[in-house]
Amino acid sequence: MGLTSKSSLSLHVLETPTEMEAVEELERLIWPGSETDVIPSHLLLAAVHGGGLVVGAYDETLDPPLPVGFVFGFPGVYYTPDGPRIKHCSHQLGVSLLIVILASVSDSNALSGRWFAIKE
Repeated sequence: MGLTSKSSLSLHVLETPTEMEAVEELERLIWPGSETDVIPSHLLLAAVHGGGLVVGAYDETLDPPLPVGFVFGFPGVYYTPDGPRIKHCSHQLGVSLLIVILASVSDSNALSGRWFAIKE
């Protein structure tokens, strides 16, 4: 089920403790019951302060807009015969399909009697 034309996603570079807490909550929605997959907000914030990047995807049709996805990465170094090189380590990407599905349904009865399960 794709996004309808009523959906409006926006991307934001995240930098504040409050934004990182929202990402941590989103991670718990995406990977329920798996605390080992959840990066704590304080670690996300520390990584951003050290040159990392957290970008949040927000559904602007919700009031207030909620994060429905994120991507997280941090700087790293790899070595070549010519010396060290800087790289970006893309570590985690997550999208809450439950939020996207519910936000994209214009008729509240459209999901009546249907169950959606997504598991890796």
